[in-house]
Amino acid sequence: PDPLCIDLWWSRSWIGHFALAQRVIDERILINEDEISSALALIEESEGETVEGAAGVAVAAALKFPFTEDMRSVVIVLCGGN
Repeated sequence: PDPLCIDLWWSRSWIGHFALAQRVIDERILINEDEISSALALIEESEGETVEGAAGVAVAAALKFPFTEDMRSVVIVLCGGN
């Protein structure tokens, strides 16, 4: 395959995903490395699972988010337990 075609596909795909994310994301939460590390340790301790750092990011953000009683459900997909 032509590298230019791959680059064009990637940029269009990424732009499309970014545009979709902008429509559905209401808030952003800034977390740091220590929060990610703590989240990974919490997952290991509570679930007995080793997951990749991206799952730690999601859990760290959820732990930091100010949830209210009117929120119904929260789902975090954990991945990478090789």
